[in-house]
This record gives sequence, structure tokens and C-alpha cells, in this order.
Amino acid sequence: MPQLSKKVLALAAIVALVAAGSFAYYAVLRPRSSEWEVSVVVDGRQKTFKLGDLEALAQQYNISGAGSVKAVPLLKLLQLAGYAGNATLIHNLSAVGADGYSVKLDNAFLYLSRAYVVLAEGREAEWGPARLVVEGVSRKRWVKQLVRVEAGTGPWVLALGVGNETRRVLGLGELRELAVELSGLGKAVPLSELLQLIGVSAQDVVSVEFVGADGYRVAWDGSHIPDAFVLLVAEPDLGRYGPLRGAVLSLSKKAWVHHLVAVNVVVRG
Repeated sequence: MPQLSKKVLALAAIVALVAAGSFAYYAVLRPRSSEWEVSVVVDGRQKTFKLGDLEALAQQYNISGAGSVKAVPLLKLLQLAGYAGNATLIHNLSAVGADGYSVKLDNAFLYLSRAYVVLAEGREAEWGPARLVVEGVSRKRWVKQLVRVEAGTGPWVLALGVGNETRRVLGLGELRELAVELSGLGKAVPLSELLQLIGVSAQDVVSVEFVGADGYRVAWDGSHIPDAFVLLVAEPDLGRYGPLRGAVLSLSKKAWVHHLVAVNVVVRG
């Protein structure tokens, strides 16, 4: 019986601790969450979003690894903070949690279309009122209790990758040096020449994917590489297409991608 009494007392103590924790959350942390703020900084310009602001912007998203959640695309917050995105890209991005944990992303433009500020719902509350979630990136690099996101912009570039691993990043100046005149379309760089720069033979390519800054992606068969180009967009059309546009002359323009930021190929073997 004494042993049983000890077990009962231990169980009672655990229940009391859980109850105390719940009380602390609802009495202290939850009211504070209504005052939560996330600061978004772009090139030194800061805009602060209160939790109510984020809730007004949020929609329901089905995010890989996080499930169906209320969230705001990070790109939208960056745009509201002053990022235009027609001529520059977000190159560097850092996110900081209230506990001091921070994460930095280089070539951040490759992740922006998959980055979200997720708002707490149900069990999500354990991560704080807001957290940064990036699809396709290790959960260790997600940031709970998010309080600050800082981004730095830079010139437009093009990332060349194999199997989603970036091998080289080219600036507009480098692309201009490689460009040829394409009848009716202006300056363009043959995709076959870009592949040579990263040591890939067109004959070994199974598929190619063009990726836009907004996350729009189009994949097509490698047999179209001879007709594929990266167009250098002239000034009048920059607002519509961005500095770079992926084009495949033998395919419908639905397979063309404006505001091109990446070309990714899958090779045999």
C-alpha cells in the first residue's frame, strides 16, 4: 500500500504540474502573443507586423512537413516591406527567434517561393505565435518564435543546378558575354552553352526545369535543349518579364518562364 500511495502522489504531482503549465500558458503567454511582432527588414528598411496584421494577411496552405496551416508567404511580407523584385533579387536572408536562435540562407531567392510565416493554431502554439517554415529545407533551419527577418538584395543572377544542387551562379554581365542575337527575340544565351559551363553534356540530360522568382516551374524533356535559350530582356519589357526569361522555341509559350532565376537539370545515372 505505501508503494501504491507513492505512485498516486507522483501521478498527482505530474497532473498538478501540467495544470500549472496550462495555466501559465493561457494566463501569461497567450495574452502576450496578442502583442507579438515580427520585424521585416529589406536593405535596412524596416516594417513591423503585429500578430493581427499577420492574421489579416494569412490564408490556409498545405505545406510539406507542416501540414494544413494558416500562413503568410514570406515573399509577400518582403514586398510589403519595400522589396520590388523586378530588377533585384533577395541574395541573403536571416531569421531570428525570440530565444536567440537564428538561421541564414544564401542565394535566398531560390527558397523564397517556399518560405512561409506560419501562425500558431492548436499544437502549433508550442512553436510560438509565429514561425518561419521553408519547404524543402531541414526542419532544423525553421525558426520558431519568429521575431525578425532581415534580407539583403543584389543584382539579378541565374543559378545553374544539377539534381537541385546549385553548381554555378552567373550574373547578367557574364550572360551578356555569352549571348548571341536571336531573330525576333534579341540577345539570348543558348542553354547548351550554359550546360557546358557546369560540365554537363546535353546528351546526358533527361529533363530540364526552368524556375521563376515567384516559384513558377516548368519541366520539359531534354530533347528540346537545342531550342532552349535564356533571353536577356530589353528595358521596355523588364516590368513584364524581368531581366531574364527562359524560352523553348519548339514548345508553347506556356513552357517559357519570366523572371527566371534558376535552371535545374536531371542527368542520366
